[in-house]
Amino acid sequence: MALTAWRYADPQGFAAYMRRRGAYKRQAHALCVSLISDTAGVVSGYSGLETIRKLPSFADAIAFVPIGQNLVPTVDLASTPGIVYLVNNELNQLEDDYRKLRAMRMDHVFDLMTQDRN
Repeated sequence: MALTAWRYADPQGFAAYMRRRGAYKRQAHALCVSLISDTAGVVSGYSGLETIRKLPSFADAIAFVPIGQNLVPTVDLASTPGIVYLVNNELNQLEDDYRKLRAMRMDHVFDLMTQDRN
């Protein structure tokens, strides 16, 4: 954000900085993975989060449905149950971890209390 503001506030200073900095060099491969759920229930915990954290490419997990709130089947970005960031220098490892993450059932990631229907 600061670089964007600098670019517009001081175009010449920003351009000089970028020339001194040199060409962009990727440090690692990365993926931002929005989780997909086909199940519903009230979240009572995250027992599968430890499995996700053990993936070699795991960097962070955010925006998980809070405990006590409803997990709903995913129909759009707003209904994703969470986001996982994967980062790795090795593209093959990143892709392998992505496949493992996608294969996880959300009822194994989230502890759910099913909603009673009267």
